[in-house]
Amino acid sequence: MKANTQCAIIWQYIKEHGSINPDEALAICGCHRLSARIYDLRNKHGKDIARKDVYIKNKLGHKSQVAVYYLEG
Repeated sequence: MKANTQCAIIWQYIKEHGSINPDEALAICGCHRLSARIYDLRNKHGKDIARKDVYIKNKLGHKSQVAVYYLEG
């Protein structure tokens, strides 16, 4: 995996922080499609990444579901 790709940056972030959500991915590397990069990490690079859904309040104050990806185990 090349060092400055979105996949590499996201993988490094997960290793350092334990998890990542779409807002963090957008902030750290401009990634608008975190699920696609997680797919790449799992299937092309063999990384063991799990997903859990959490609910947050969006900017309008409504409940919204987002995925949080983390290291399995």
